[in-house]
Amino acid sequence: FILKQKAVPNFLNYNGFPKSICTSVNEEVVHGIPNKNRISDKICYIPQTGETAGNLSLYAADEAKLMGSTTSKTASEAADALGYLALNGYTTTEMLASLKPVVKAAEAGHMDLARAADLTSASIKAYGYTADDTEKFLNIMTATQNKSATSLEDLLGAYTNAAGMFKTLNVPMEESAAILGVLANRGKTGTEVGNNFNSILVNLIGANKKAKTAMTDLGVSAWTDEGEFRGLTVVLKELGEKLNEGTDEQRAMIEAAIGGKLQFKTLEAMISGGSAEYDELYEAT
Repeated sequence: FILKQKAVPNFLNYNGFPKSICTSVNEEVVHGIPNKNRISDKICYIPQTGETAGNLSLYAADEAKLMGSTTSKTASEAADALGYLALNGYTTTEMLASLKPVVKAAEAGHMDLARAADLTSASIKAYGYTADDTEKFLNIMTATQNKSATSLEDLLGAYTNAAGMFKTLNVPMEESAAILGVLANRGKTGTEVGNNFNSILVNLIGANKKAKTAMTDLGVSAWTDEGEFRGLTVVLKELGEKLNEGTDEQRAMIEAAIGGKLQFKTLEAMISGGSAEYDELYEAT
């Protein structure tokens, strides 16, 4: 693990010390050699290299205490949250910078802190962003929660499944959040809507032959002549305008062709958000 973080296990062979790390349980002063025995469910901070890294580990423990004394969350909850940030690849420095925004968002969303940390860091990682984007991402999530019929937990749950596709198509955070807000206003939230979203996006970009034919017949394409994705909301708005030109029967048939048998209702919800509702949510973020 230490080598994967591009660090050096300084303890190894130091004055004959036989292991790569020297650890203690939480705040205990006496350190020792770890073994397979389970000693705690709480986070164990590992100094990475030298005095500075060791101090960062102490700072992380201090930050957990600070959150426990200045917020509605306990120090133990903050420590658990730091643990999930670490599991999703955050360095100690990134954990320190991200904990406060995660606590703030979890409070606003009435959400378990550890789960908020886990879903946030997993979503950001899948989206292709970095820990530096944590505060911006959570600010957008909180604004969307406040302006639509969703919760922070449901939003983050959707992102854990849909963020990879958003990354592939270069959909900005603000745009994806607004669309998920539109769906939430129509009763579609959580991890399930993330899966539904992926299926629809695959069809919208023409990966499905039947969907591609329906899009072509409408005169709508997700791609420019140069092969660049035109933008998710641009495509959805144009698709909605074209569908409004036909009869209800034609609309239903085309939505079924593009959305598929299982997801056409979700596609209908995405389209029916319209420009005004989407724009309001987008501006709120």
